[in-house]
Amino acid sequence: SVLSPPDDRFVNVLLVGSDSREGADPNDPDFGNVGGTGDVQGRRSDTLIVMNIERSSGIISLLSIPRDLWVEIGDSGGSDRINTAYRDGSAVVVRTVQRALGIPVHHYLEINFQGFKSLVDAVGGVTVCVEHPTRDRNTGLFIPVGCKNLDGVGALAWARSRYFEEKIDGSWRMDGTSDIGRGKRQRHFVALLMETAIERTLSNPFRAGTVLSGATDALLVDPTLDVVKFASLMRPAATGKLRRFALCTYG
Repeated sequence: SVLSPPDDRFVNVLLVGSDSREGADPNDPDFGNVGGTGDVQGRRSDTLIVMNIERSSGIISLLSIPRDLWVEIGDSGGSDRINTAYRDGSAVVVRTVQRALGIPVHHYLEINFQGFKSLVDAVGGVTVCVEHPTRDRNTGLFIPVGCKNLDGVGALAWARSRYFEEKIDGSWRMDGTSDIGRGKRQRHFVALLMETAIERTLSNPFRAGTVLSGATDALLVDPTLDVVKFASLMRPAATGKLRRFALCTYG
């Protein structure tokens, strides 16, 4: 296995969101923005996040890896954008991240667009708050001022947004940071998703089965990962023990 052996101090989990449209239905409300399997060629990782769980404190840290990061791919000796590693399979993605960041990867979790929407819906939606009206005309995102509970379709529009705009002083202003800004919003959303899932299952234990079933159906996990034990490691998320980091990069 390319996965690192267990460590008594911490667990590193590589979260991979693929741009696979597998399972997309032309009747889906966001099909016009997302597209189907015939609209996107090749396989890429749309999102790469390393989750670190410190065993002693329970603190969870999230680190985004920009998908355009230029690295050596697997053991190929050649370099490319890191999101292209996914086309050669999960083992190559793991080796690429381990080498690029110099860290162990103990577990691997993968989810595609349809799975992401299903997981958010299983949790009951995730509430996102914005200071200004927000939109992305490419993904179909629109949130007025304040807080909105996003279902799976809305959550995917938020997570995929690279042309993020805010209406400030009467005019729409584009976030010019592209994938860097998107990574920041994705880290925030993953943190909210974990907090929401834990809070709702703790307050309503009957919902735990629905959430766990939704996660099991939506996620592709490595054979060494026990989903129930992994869920128990997530419990500190409900207390706000979450830290979010960006990878320092340069053009």
